[in-house]
Amino acid sequence: MSDTPAAGPPSSAGGAHIAADTGLQAAALRLPGVLMQSITTVAPAIGMFFTIQFIASYAGIVAPLGYLLAFLIVLMLAASVSQLAKHLPNAGGYYTYISHTLHPRLGWISGWIMFLYMPVAPFTSPVFLSFLLRDELKTSSLGWDIPWWLIFIVLEGLVVFLMYRGIQNEIPPMAKVMAVMPAQSST
Repeated sequence: MSDTPAAGPPSSAGGAHIAADTGLQAAALRLPGVLMQSITTVAPAIGMFFTIQFIASYAGIVAPLGYLLAFLIVLMLAASVSQLAKHLPNAGGYYTYISHTLHPRLGWISGWIMFLYMPVAPFTSPVFLSFLLRDELKTSSLGWDIPWWLIFIVLEGLVVFLMYRGIQNEIPPMAKVMAVMPAQSST
């Protein structure tokens, strides 16, 4: 056994952790904020829920098997990424994991794929929600016929406004909105 300590966050002689001078506010994100951020990151996965009828119409009786296989694949991916995150704590994410486990060039390619994907991905859920809200408002007793792009602009404007106010002010209102939305959709 080695006498060298395991790599970890720097600490002073007294054992207290020393924070790096990054200019970021310490402890700005707490559990509710991180939870909401995680939920919005995986929000496009809700597409699986909304496309069950479409998939079942093509896959037929084997659709549950397809969902089970997809679940197992995602579970294996989550287990792998969580282990890589333990051993390679780095903000590089998949770039770091792929570079260290497969090849640096493949990590570079994955970084570029994410670079091209990430600007487009956040718009998929608001666009879908805009179409959904347009149809709901049109068929409701209100009968409002609002163009989907106008709903999209309002939704994105709300997000930009909340981001502009700052992360410290954004989390509590968004947590309340996220908590109210499932309750309203079930009524």
